[in-house]
Amino acid sequence: MKNNIDYIYDLVEEACEKESGINIVDKGLKLSEEVGELAAEILKLRGIKVSELSEQEIRKKILLESCDVLIMIFSIMYEMNFSKEEIVEMTKSQIEKWINSPRK
Repeated sequence: MKNNIDYIYDLVEEACEKESGINIVDKGLKLSEEVGELAAEILKLRGIKVSELSEQEIRKKILLESCDVLIMIFSIMYEMNFSKEEIVEMTKSQIEKWINSPRK
């Protein structure tokens, strides 16, 4: 059994192989759209944007939009032919940098 991230990446890879006519620019623009939708849900959770949804419903929408962002990120990485090993190594490096950066 694959780990969950491998499973998700492989599902995105399958979807990408079925796409036609969608290039890296299209995917970058779609990612921006999905990030905006995620931000809108976070604003609702913080009470900055008015919503009639319950906190639980907003949290579910945040999960949905976060998954859409993840899918588009994996789609871009697949389009760029990055291996899973490259992705893991770069992610580890960036997390180490994030953890070790000074906080205010």
